[in-house]
Order: sequence, then structure tokens, then C-alpha cells
Amino acid sequence: MHGALFIESGSKTVAVGHRKRILEKDHAIFFAKGRIFTNRNSDCFRATTLFFDDRFVLDFLGRHNLDLPKRNRKSLILDYGSYRSIASLLDSIRYNYSEKREEFRKILRQKIDLLLLEFYYSYPALGAWFRQLRSDAEDPLSRVIQTHLDSIQSISQLQRLTGMSPTTFHRTFRQRYGSTPKQWIEARRMERAESLLLYSALSISQIAAECGYATVSWFIERFKKDHRCTPGTFRRKNRDF
Repeated sequence: MHGALFIESGSKTVAVGHRKRILEKDHAIFFAKGRIFTNRNSDCFRATTLFFDDRFVLDFLGRHNLDLPKRNRKSLILDYGSYRSIASLLDSIRYNYSEKREEFRKILRQKIDLLLLEFYYSYPALGAWFRQLRSDAEDPLSRVIQTHLDSIQSISQLQRLTGMSPTTFHRTFRQRYGSTPKQWIEARRMERAESLLLYSALSISQIAAECGYATVSWFIERFKKDHRCTPGTFRRKNRDF
């Protein structure tokens, strides 16, 4: 699921890729699935989070004729404190969310639409983020990879999930990603492992499982090959809390 996090009070530390960011009151972060890791809140932290899937993105963009600039934006952090219309919409969404009647659910969906449009017109960079989500949603190869990356056990399994023939699959993959499927998937797993080591409290064995490694020993061996140290040493040397 993709999402957007809106800070009401306090602060929250998040990791986007390999960068650590501190979000404070009236900050919003829009993120694609699998692109954000959270670790710390301040004592008075409160926030509203919205989640939506590929179908919602395609439906939203299909109903609104938006200019979507060509730029890769997997996540986006915005400060909306000076926009009273956005703050009012968020307050209204929180109120409608607490109501259980169906008519309020319909109003809620409409207000979420308005909220996204308000952000888009206030921050045109959000168009690039929507373009990236649309591109991923319309690409079956990307969609399968994002959905199954942690559980894929073999390249042949990934190929079958896409519904492509082996020849088409390997040709399409190299054209899109510039590497073999094995090399690309291993690099993505290692990126995720690095972020979890730096910004989560998961154990090494939990991270190995989370990133799709069959055994802890195999994860450690692969990690040492790429980083010249064990995951535990990497965590101790690079964490600052």
C-alpha cells in the first residue's frame, strides 16, 4: 500500500531509502509502498495516516486531468503549515473517519480526493510522485516485484508471476532495469536490509526473513560480501541512537 503521513503534533523519525528525516508538526510525507521505515516518535506524537492501493491511484488520475512531470519521486516530504485549506480538510477527514455510516464513508472518499488535489496544486512536485505510482501500477513486472519481493525464492517463480515467457521476461527486465533479475533483486534486498539495520529494532534473523533470505547464515554471507563486515557490525558502526 502507498501512503501519506500527516503530523499533528510532536515529531517522528523516518528513513526514506538511506536518508533519515525528522518530521514535525504540519509536515507530510507521501511514500510509495516499501519506501519508508519508521523508528522513533516524540512523547506527544500524533499523526493521521492515509493508505491507498494502485487501483485508487489509477482511478484518481483517471478522474482528474493532472500534469505529471517526468521525474522519479518514490517519496516526498512537504510542509503544509501555511495552507489553512489543507489543515481544514485534514480536520474534516479525521471527523468523518470516526463515523461508521456509509454516507459518511462516501463523503470521506470525496474529501480525500480534495485533499490530494489541494496538495497537488500547492506542491506541483506531487505530480511527479503520482506519475511514478502510475508507472509502477501499469507495469506488471514492477507490480509483481513490489508485491512479492520479500517472498520470491527463485527467478523462475518471479517469471511465472508476471505471466511472461522466459525469453520475454529476461529481455523486458534487462531493458527496464539494466541488469539481470538476480542482480537487481539481490540489490533491492540488500538496500532493504541496510535500512532495517539502521532504522528498526528487528533482530538480524528477523531482518533476514523480512528481506527474503532463506537462512540467517546465507544473509550474513551475502551481506559480508557486499559490505566487508557482518550485519551486526554494520549496525553498531552506523546507527546514531
